[in-house]
Amino acid sequence: MNKYPTFSQRQKIESVDNIIQMESMNVELKNRLWNVLTVFFWDQVDIWGQSTLRHAKRFKPQTVENREVFILLERIYDSHFKLPLDTALDSAITSILLTIRSTYYKSPYNKIYDFIEFVANTFGDSNKSEAFCRRCNIVLEEELSGYRFINGIVCPITSEPEIESIEDASNSGGILKAVDEHIKSALSKFSDRNQPDFRNSIKESISAVEALCRIITDKPDATLQDALKLIMASDKVNIHKALINSFMSAYGYAGDESGIRHALKEVENVGREDAYYWLVTCSAFVNYLKVKCVKAGLFK
Repeated sequence: MNKYPTFSQRQKIESVDNIIQMESMNVELKNRLWNVLTVFFWDQVDIWGQSTLRHAKRFKPQTVENREVFILLERIYDSHFKLPLDTALDSAITSILLTIRSTYYKSPYNKIYDFIEFVANTFGDSNKSEAFCRRCNIVLEEELSGYRFINGIVCPITSEPEIESIEDASNSGGILKAVDEHIKSALSKFSDRNQPDFRNSIKESISAVEALCRIITDKPDATLQDALKLIMASDKVNIHKALINSFMSAYGYAGDESGIRHALKEVENVGREDAYYWLVTCSAFVNYLKVKCVKAGLFK
């Protein structure tokens, strides 16, 4: 029996690509991005003093910020959504915002990223646009999106091959069940939105490699370092020494007094990016070792 609830059990979602949102966007992320738009732009509009965009164009708004938001709304209608501009000019600001909101919520994930990118690069105040991008990035990170704003452009920070690698490393079964458990535990600790545990996620990722190396060497009590040395000294599995040495270094990071796996010492500055790096790296190494072992006839 698992000692921890998996992400799938907590969220009723099965695949890793739904945990790290790449080709989808759950309602929480969609709502929070809309909230950022509301705080930075929509709430700044003086909807009482300027009831329509035509009024805004005909009469100077009370503030520069108002004028910039009115221009943004007009450009969203014209250049982005490509809706009839004459209906927008004669519509109440509240009606325009409701139309934009309705279109936003009907859009697939890629169109929403198009939209926030358009807003960031269309609003006239560059300082506010930069602040908007920074706030979006906080939300994107907290909601485990696979994208971030980089210089005003929404860019992927992870990839489908990385996600597939994690999935493959956690679905071996059989004699490699312990390896699966460590990867799943690392993913669970990484993806917990309420209390993410990046420090122990890294520990579990590295422990997955350690568990596999123990199985390969038939040394259930071996440390990762000792097991890797045995693998390197053996001619059963053909693995490049440079890769072995890289994980020797990983063991040093994991095992020294100030490292991740030291039970009594808190490690500062361990972030989501660190935990994700180790999750992807260890998953890839697990998959690499499995293929090598299959070729060597150790596993089926």
